[in-house]
Amino acid sequence: MQPRMTQFPFGDPDGSKLNFDQILDVFVEFDAAKFGAGVALRPNDLSTRVIVGAKGSGKTVYLRRMADTATRNEAVHTTDWEIESPTTANVLTFCDRFHASLVVEMWMELWYCAIVSSLATHVLFDNKLRSRLEGTAIDGISGLVVEFLPFQTPVSPYDLAKHFIVNHHSDIAFRRFFNHPRWPQLEYWLGQQISTLPPVYFFLDSVDERYENAPIQWMQAQLGLFYRVMQLVRDARLGGRLHVVITIRDQVMAAVFRGEHQTRYRGEPHIKILDWGRASIRHLLTSKIDRLDEAYLMSPRKSNATSIERWLGMQTIRNNGRDITEDLIDYIVRHTRHSPRDIVLIGNKLAQTTLSCKATGRELSQEQIRTIVSQEAKAFGDEQIEMCATQIASSTMPTSAIQKGYESNYLGPKSVYGSRISDLIQQIIRKIGKDRFEWKELDEVTRSTLNSTDYLPEHVFTALWQYRLIGYRDRRTETGQEIFFSADFLDEFRLPVEREEYVFHPILIDSLAIKAVGHTPPKG
Repeated sequence: MQPRMTQFPFGDPDGSKLNFDQILDVFVEFDAAKFGAGVALRPNDLSTRVIVGAKGSGKTVYLRRMADTATRNEAVHTTDWEIESPTTANVLTFCDRFHASLVVEMWMELWYCAIVSSLATHVLFDNKLRSRLEGTAIDGISGLVVEFLPFQTPVSPYDLAKHFIVNHHSDIAFRRFFNHPRWPQLEYWLGQQISTLPPVYFFLDSVDERYENAPIQWMQAQLGLFYRVMQLVRDARLGGRLHVVITIRDQVMAAVFRGEHQTRYRGEPHIKILDWGRASIRHLLTSKIDRLDEAYLMSPRKSNATSIERWLGMQTIRNNGRDITEDLIDYIVRHTRHSPRDIVLIGNKLAQTTLSCKATGRELSQEQIRTIVSQEAKAFGDEQIEMCATQIASSTMPTSAIQKGYESNYLGPKSVYGSRISDLIQQIIRKIGKDRFEWKELDEVTRSTLNSTDYLPEHVFTALWQYRLIGYRDRRTETGQEIFFSADFLDEFRLPVEREEYVFHPILIDSLAIKAVGHTPPKG
């Protein structure tokens, strides 16, 4: 039998490209009792409304499993899986219309109008829904919709949000639009009739696809969407029949936990946080190894071999920098950001190398493994630094920048200020020069580096923490392990100060060539 060869033995790192059968083929199941309800989310759990995770955590794959499962459920009505979210230009335009203190509230209003009017277009123009309505209901809804929506087909909330932004050019125009009496009238008509319809599901993905272009402004858009979706859960008219499922970044959820209503959302069953940790990532890696075709395994028939031994031909690897021998699974995992995408990227590279070695009759060497892992870790570290820089640049952009047309100096990964901040962050890390250090060192080096700039040390601390490049260790804790920003610590929005010891993520050793201190590497 011919081996099943593929360009991506561990899976495609872009979950949006996969069809339903491919998702089923590559997906790894988790036991909720062992790994947490987030990563163990079942595709038929249609009570979920919000999927939270970092970049590369698999939000799209989890959402698509739900959407595809719902499509096969004849008891509900699903719309297309939506990925064409508003553009960064749309988001900047809308945020610029309002005072900073009102932006999130205005996004809530915009998402309300987009979702309700989208439901109306589906009810009117989707034959499966329209056929269930009485003529008077159709007339009532149609009379309100034709007044302000130039559409004769079902339209997604994303497209309507873009339409409303483009067609209202001032804060006064938006406020007049949001406060128009047709909205409660339309919701009333929909509420009266929706009980005769099957539950309607909207699946809205990729609202964070362009997050790095303008992190602060996109966070405001996602916060508004989050609060609106959670209000819909409790809505007396629509909540039981209209279900909107979304994906958001973990930083957005952290901002929610920092807000005045944080206690309302802690432990909320409608919210699933993809809580990837060392145990779950190890399980993902070993499960994917076990699914590899024999063609990718260096020692497929070695008796009593572990998964990693059958794949790469060895159980441990020498860490020359620390003069220790490490478990190979641990070595690979700590050079990732504990995200499925990183495991897939490293796994694909290593699998293609084992395939090449077998084809040429060569043994896979430890040096080859170290080189591949180091190259990928460097790419992860470089990307995280750039994301830190864009967040800081976005947060320090003057309020007049958009109106005066120089916002591009602050926004996007290659902006003038983003590049400058990236250089400053790299200077700070290189000046510290090691992966373990005290708070005093971090504080002094950061303040001296930023002494002649407009940026505050707190901006750097927060960004490094939220993007998992820095963690801390408190010897008073039970485990004594390093703590990084994660699903378990979303309430710590900013880097905790004056802890006993701080650590840089292991990927920065490869990214910026800092020194590895001690024989025990940080786990990351």
